[in-house]
Amino acid sequence: MTEHNGEEPVEVPVETQTQTTGGMRRPLGRLDPGWATLVAAALALIGTLVTVLYQRGSSDDTKAKTVAVESTVGTTSGATTSPSTTPETTAASTSTTSTSVLPAAPTVSLLSTLPADQREAVNAVSVQLLAAANKLPLIVHDEFANNDYAWPQSSETFDGVKCSWTLAAGSFDTAINSANGPGFCRQGLSKIASDFVLTVEEHLRDESNSEIGLLFRVTDFGHYAVVYNPQTQTMWISVVGPDGESQILAPTFVGEINRSGSNQLTLLALGPSMLVSVNGALVVLISNETRFTAAGTILIREQLNEPNEDEVLSLTRFELRGG
Repeated sequence: MTEHNGEEPVEVPVETQTQTTGGMRRPLGRLDPGWATLVAAALALIGTLVTVLYQRGSSDDTKAKTVAVESTVGTTSGATTSPSTTPETTAASTSTTSTSVLPAAPTVSLLSTLPADQREAVNAVSVQLLAAANKLPLIVHDEFANNDYAWPQSSETFDGVKCSWTLAAGSFDTAINSANGPGFCRQGLSKIASDFVLTVEEHLRDESNSEIGLLFRVTDFGHYAVVYNPQTQTMWISVVGPDGESQILAPTFVGEINRSGSNQLTLLALGPSMLVSVNGALVVLISNETRFTAAGTILIREQLNEPNEDEVLSLTRFELRGG
């Protein structure tokens, strides 16, 4: 169990967006619908974060989170999944009650769709959100000087895909060899979290056509995945459940993704709301994503898209806060 540090919750200030002219602040003109959606999503995250901070000393994982967000049309589609190269990693999780009622589509708000001045204002709000989230209890802070957190070190082979995980000096490395075609490896700690902020920094040794993924809230019932490809500078977000995989965010160009060198990704997941930033820049806000909110594990995923290739994904920072 994670120990709570007893800190008081931090109030997250949000200013009405304005422009400065000659030292005077004046309201902006009419805001476009994209901005309004982002504001709603940000306010939902703020409300949920405040609730989590106040309730973090409680052991009741089923307390409701107060979130009010207007639903809009989300993007869902079928997706092809690759065979797993490692045994499914799960943790004890809260049982769910099945229902035949389909959930409302999540609200997906991309920062890139806004004008520059509005992007700046939303980014400022996201900085405040992440600063407040960093008051959540620390679960893991690892820069891999040693193996204090007992990262699994092993190897597996499945259908021509070989995976191995080793702790090197300053990194946790996932090495993959794919003989026959696309294949992936995934691994992680046994720590579980439901409401959390996670920051990872990682890079590919050979900068191949590979996908880097974070799987979170992984349980027997399903999980979420944030995946990006440095070579194509694209990102997508999906949910995997009993009926397969569907997309929440379709593949989208994200110019903040570095094609070479390291990338830092921050994921804030609070109840049905999520925020993703890349290299310090907010990319997307998601609200009303209610399919999986129970605590689960977090896994690092690497996929090769070409046959007869080798690649190594080096994780150099892993910081997890929450509960």
